[in-house]
Amino acid sequence: MSIGHQFRQGFEMILQQMGGTVIVYKNWGTPDETSFQVRGLKNNEKNRPSKVMFQFAERIDAQPGDVLQQKGATDLWRVVDVEDTIETDVFVLFEAKVEKLTARRGDWNRASQVFVNGPNYGGIQVAGSHSTQAMSVEAARIDENLGKLRALVNKLSLNELDQEEVSLAIDRLSQLARKPRSEEVIAKAKERLDLVKSIFEVSKDFAALAAPSIGVVSQFFAGR
Repeated sequence: MSIGHQFRQGFEMILQQMGGTVIVYKNWGTPDETSFQVRGLKNNEKNRPSKVMFQFAERIDAQPGDVLQQKGATDLWRVVDVEDTIETDVFVLFEAKVEKLTARRGDWNRASQVFVNGPNYGGIQVAGSHSTQAMSVEAARIDENLGKLRALVNKLSLNELDQEEVSLAIDRLSQLARKPRSEEVIAKAKERLDLVKSIFEVSKDFAALAAPSIGVVSQFFAGR
């Protein structure tokens, strides 16, 4: 038996004994949100408990920006990268690297709302011209694109300091997307986004891959 088959059998045994149900959310936080359940294993890198991943016996429909949750748990995890583990030409497992969301589901939904006071007209008007209305922003769409940027960052050969700075910038952009777009918020978002852009400019290939997501985030803060 090859090493790959041995690893595969070993993982299947661990999954059977220690795995559980994982809920995979697509289009998280949007009207188009869907979910499905699959058996998986929450794990972390050796001696690095903050580096968390979910592992599955088969390839599943999980992409950067999707959200994972262990059934029965309240913690939510955002997918930042996915990859196959192959040993001696044998598929061993499918892995989704994740980062913990700062809010649990109830808090996340509340954080994804911007309250608009005063007269509103057009598509967002609901209960009269002078009502206080909750307008859902495109927070989930922004997070999806920020997730794609995180995945690309993980593929760059960055030193530890640059990796930390760009990761913090992306996290801050996610937070700013949930705030009213004041001049101060827009300025701070531009500062972080410029940092993210500069990281990708070291490689034309990565810059091209990052451009669509950077464009979505830039247009959001520009109010377009």
